[in-house]
Amino acid sequence: MEFPDLPPDADRDERALGAMISALPKRAPSAAFSARLLAATRQAWPVGVEGRFWGSARSELAISAGVVGGAALLTLIPVALIAAAFIFDASIVVNGTARACVLLVQWLSAGLSTWDVMARAARITAAAVASPAGTFILLGGVLTASLALAGLSRVLPGERGEL
Repeated sequence: MEFPDLPPDADRDERALGAMISALPKRAPSAAFSARLLAATRQAWPVGVEGRFWGSARSELAISAGVVGGAALLTLIPVALIAAAFIFDASIVVNGTARACVLLVQWLSAGLSTWDVMARAARITAAAVASPAGTFILLGGVLTASLALAGLSRVLPGERGEL
């Protein structure tokens, strides 16, 4: 609130606001309301906090182990193929790899409609990206990639003579 005859003073305004807030009557929820709220919370989450923590920690550990194991497997497959090409005849390795890829595709697509699977994956991805958490994760990935690119451009020497 501005007074035309007084100069602006933030400290005075802060004291006036504090006095008005302290003059308000103290209100607290009733004991019955608190009891109903706690009972509803126990019905919605019957497992205790410790059980929820260890359950989520186990699932996070399983997901992390799967991602690390998959990354290790994807990294080691080409190394194993190159090593096999040196040990065996290269044509046998290439032929076996092609047959394995065909068998993998047949195994994965048996009884599945590719378009149904892609539509479901697209719906799930769209729902995840549309959520606030998904948007923040996507923005974090873009920011991380941008910072990595900026850091690499500072660390790596520039090439001369090329645009």
